[in-house]
Amino acid sequence: MNGIKINTELEHFKNNLMDKVKVSNKDYYQIIRSKQHSSRFSHIQYNHLSGQNYICLDCDIDVFNVIEEKNINPNLVVKNKNNNRAHLFYRLSSFVGTTPNARIKPQKALRLLTHSLNNHLGTDKNFNGIQAKNPLNNSYDVFSFSNKPYDFDELFENIPDAEIYVNKPKISIVEDKEIINVGTGERNIYLFDTVRFQSYKVKHKHKDFNSFYAEIERIYNDLNGMLAEPMDFKECQHSIKSIATWTWCNFVGDGKNRGVMELDLKGHNLSLQDKQVIGATYTNQLQRKTTQNALQDAFNELVSQCIKPTQKAVANLSSKSLRTVKVYWSKIEK
Repeated sequence: MNGIKINTELEHFKNNLMDKVKVSNKDYYQIIRSKQHSSRFSHIQYNHLSGQNYICLDCDIDVFNVIEEKNINPNLVVKNKNNNRAHLFYRLSSFVGTTPNARIKPQKALRLLTHSLNNHLGTDKNFNGIQAKNPLNNSYDVFSFSNKPYDFDELFENIPDAEIYVNKPKISIVEDKEIINVGTGERNIYLFDTVRFQSYKVKHKHKDFNSFYAEIERIYNDLNGMLAEPMDFKECQHSIKSIATWTWCNFVGDGKNRGVMELDLKGHNLSLQDKQVIGATYTNQLQRKTTQNALQDAFNELVSQCIKPTQKAVANLSSKSLRTVKVYWSKIEK
């Protein structure tokens, strides 16, 4: 094995492994072994079951050209000996939990960052992240280009705005059944967001919480069953309860919010056109306030996670455009 400062980074990699990990050889038949014996196998489960220490990308083109052109140095490059195809490992400065009990916002940021790195580096967007080439195994050439872990904002800063987005999951047909392929580390956030938006659409159909909960549970379990690697049934219960309870208690409306200003109740005998003009002004004011609140929340969240709250980072986390952030930047309390 070769590379710059390679032993330091390999030590980090080994320390970050679980005590028992899934490993396999070229037949990809997975077995469980202790991390002390994991170096015997060509592929390894590099992240924990409960979260991620690494973002790993599958590079099917010349990895050295990618690194030279894009200048985002991976902590580890695990390359085939007979060609320059490789897996790139970026070590995160903080562990990110990816279970239903973990915080949602870091999971969203991690998913966005992983997809954006794939977009920027041209790596395989369909890599599922279950196992990767094992840097501890002597069948590969291993290099290190950085011994410093990465914060989210540091990686985002090196990705053009046009390439910061989440890709739609690939859907394949297996035995007449649709299979949704998402990375193992993003299954929870994919299910959570997809079912959450579905819950808004179906709430008005239900008169009591129990029937609404039952439908959310059905939607969630059906979608989970379509994943290439479904989550455990017990893991799903926390998210189902969270989505159903929040939506039932907080979400109001069918997409429109007529009558919110109560103009008739306040004695205003106005035509529909006049009401629409006043309503548009009210909506615009409310939108500005809502946007500013969203940006402030994103700014505060970044600070709380010890992430540099740049305009670009705030835009990514709040799902607002960079132009919008610049307009409101002076109004954000820093």
